Amino acid sequence: MRRSVCLFLLLGAATMLHAQDGLDSLLRVLSGQRGAERVRTLGEVEWALSFTDPGRALAYGQEALKLAVALRDSALVAQAANDLAIPEYRLGHFANCIALNQRALSIRRALRDSTGIAASHSKLGVAFTEMLQLDSALYHNQQAEAIYAGQGDLVRLGTMRGNMARLYQQMGDIPSALKVARQTVSMLKGTGETYVYANGLGQLAQILVDVKQPDSAMFYARKALPLFESVDDRAAIASLSNVMGICARERGDNTAALEHYQRALRMAGDVGDQEGVATYLSNVANVLRDLGRLEDACIRYDSAIALCAQHGFADQHLSALLGKVDALTRKGDMAGAFRAQQAYQVLKDSAYKRERIEALSDMQVRYETERTERELAQERELVLQQEARIARQRLTIGGVVLAGLLLGALAWAFIVRQRSRARAERDAAVIAEREQGLRTAVERMDEDRRRIAAELHDGVGQQLTGIKYRLEAAAADRPELKEVLAMADDAGREVRGIAHRMMPRALGELGLVPALADMLEKTLRLPGMRHSFEHFGLEQRLPQAVEVGVYRIAQELVNNIIKHARATAVQVQLLRNKGTLVLIVEDDGVGLDPRRAGDGLGLRSLHDRARILHGTIAFGPGGERGTVATLRIPLNERPMP
Repeated sequence: MRRSVCLFLLLGAATMLHAQDGLDSLLRVLSGQRGAERVRTLGEVEWALSFTDPGRALAYGQEALKLAVALRDSALVAQAANDLAIPEYRLGHFANCIALNQRALSIRRALRDSTGIAASHSKLGVAFTEMLQLDSALYHNQQAEAIYAGQGDLVRLGTMRGNMARLYQQMGDIPSALKVARQTVSMLKGTGETYVYANGLGQLAQILVDVKQPDSAMFYARKALPLFESVDDRAAIASLSNVMGICARERGDNTAALEHYQRALRMAGDVGDQEGVATYLSNVANVLRDLGRLEDACIRYDSAIALCAQHGFADQHLSALLGKVDALTRKGDMAGAFRAQQAYQVLKDSAYKRERIEALSDMQVRYETERTERELAQERELVLQQEARIARQRLTIGGVVLAGLLLGALAWAFIVRQRSRARAERDAAVIAEREQGLRTAVERMDEDRRRIAAELHDGVGQQLTGIKYRLEAAAADRPELKEVLAMADDAGREVRGIAHRMMPRALGELGLVPALADMLEKTLRLPGMRHSFEHFGLEQRLPQAVEVGVYRIAQELVNNIIKHARATAVQVQLLRNKGTLVLIVEDDGVGLDPRRAGDGLGLRSLHDRARILHGTIAFGPGGERGTVATLRIPLNERPMP
C-alpha cells in the first residue's frame, strides 16, 4: 500500500502558501544574510520547497543545520533539525527523520519549549508509524496530543487526531480509525486552515478506500484535491489521484482510473518520488492490461520493473512482475510469461532470504551486545572476587563467621529460587496439558457436531423427504393423510434446521462471511429487531479452525443477546487487517451480565474458544447503552497445535 496522503503536522514556519508565493523574494533576501537570520530564512525556503521539490529542500535544510551548529545556538539547532526532518520524510528517509526529531526533542526538553516538544513528538509519531513501530508511534502521538489539548490549539490537536486515525488503521482497529478520522474533519472544517483540513480529508479518503468504500472515498478525495492544488502540494496530489484511481477501478470505470493514475504518475515524477513513480507505473499498466492494450501495458510494466530493480523496491517489483505475467499470458506469449514468472519466483525467494539475513543480523547484533555485557559482568565479578579475597584475609574470626552466615543465606536463597522455578515449570506443564486437553475436547465436539449434522441432513432428512413424496402420492386419494403429510414436512424442516445450527454447510463450502451473514439473517429475523453486518479484508478463506471457532463465538454471543439483552439492534463487524482478525458484536440492550453470558459452556466456553485460537475476548459497555464484545485473533501463528 502506498503511504497515505500527507500526515505530517508541519509547524514552525510561515504558512505554506505564503512561503511558496514568496519563494523568489526569500531567495533574494537570503543572498545577503548571515548568522541566525540566514538560518531562519533557509528554514522558510526549505519549507516552501518541501512539497514541490524535496530534494532541493534537503540541501537548504542541511545548510541551515550546519550553520546553526556553528553558531552554537541550541534553539536554532532544534528548529533546523526539526525543519530538515520534513524533506527527509517526504523523500521516504524515515530513519533520518526520526534521528533529526529525536535530536530536536532532546534540546527542546532542556529548553522547556512545550510547543516545540509537541511538534517533535508529532513528527516522531508519524515517522514511527511509517516504520511500523506502532508502540513508539502511539507514545509520541499521545504526548503531542496532551500538550496541544492543554494549550487549546484546535488546529494542531485536529491534525494529531488525524495522525491517530492513521495509527488505528495500522493497528487494525478500523472502526476507531474511521471514527477519529471523521471527528478530525469536523474539528478542522471551520478553522480556516486549508492545508491541515485537506490533510484530514485526504486521510479519511485513504482509510475509506482501504476498507473498500470507493464512493465515500471518492467524495472526500474530490473535496481534498482542490485544496492541495491551491498550495501546489504535488506529492499529496499524487497520493489523492492514486486514491481516486483505485475508487474508479472499484466502480468499474477503467477510463477514469487511467486518467487519475496518469496524473499521479506525473506528480510523483515532478517531486522525485521514485517509489511513487514505480507504484503508479504498475497501476497504469494494470488498467491498460484490463482495457486490452497489452503492448502498452507491458511497456509500463518493464519501466516499473527497471525502476524497482534500480532502487530496491521489492514489493512494487513483485507486483509489476505478476502484472506482466498476466499481460503476456493474455497476449499468448507463453515463453515471455514463463520468463517473467521465473523472475518473480527468483525475486520472491531472494526477498525471503534477505528478510532472513536481516533477522539473523539483528539476532547477531543482540548476541554481540549481550556477549559484551556478559564479558563486562565477568570482569566486574573478577574484580569483586579479588577485593573479597583481600578483605577475607583481613577478617577477624567474627568476620569469618559472619561471612559464613552470609554465604549460607545466599545458598538458602538459591535453593528457594530453584524450588520456585521448578514449581513454576510444573505449573506451566499442567496448564499446557489442560489447554491441550481443552483443544482436543473442542475439536472432538466440533467433529461430532459436523458428523451428526451430516447424518441428520443426509440421512434422516433424506428419509423424511422420501416419506413426504410417498405421502403426497397417497394423499391424492386419501384426504386423511394430508395432516400426516404436514407433520412430515414440519419434521423435515426441523431436522434440517437442527443440522444447520449444528454445522452450517455454508461455513464449509463458502466460508466464514457467508455463513455469518446467513446465521445473523435467520437468527435475528425477529419482530422489532434490526441488525447489520459489515466485513473488511476477508477476500480470502481463513484456516478451518479459525472459521469454525469464530463462527461458534459469534453464534453464542448472538444467542446471549436474544436471551438476556432485550435489545432492538445488533451490529456485527468482522475485520481483517494485516495479522489480526477482529470480531465486534454490539447491542443496544440493557447490558449483558457476564455471569449469565450464555447457556451450556457459557462465558467459559467463549474464553476457552478464544484461548484455543491464541486470541482474547473482552466485554465492555456499548455506545450509549448495551454491550460490546470484542474478539481478537492473531493470524500470524497457527491457530491449532
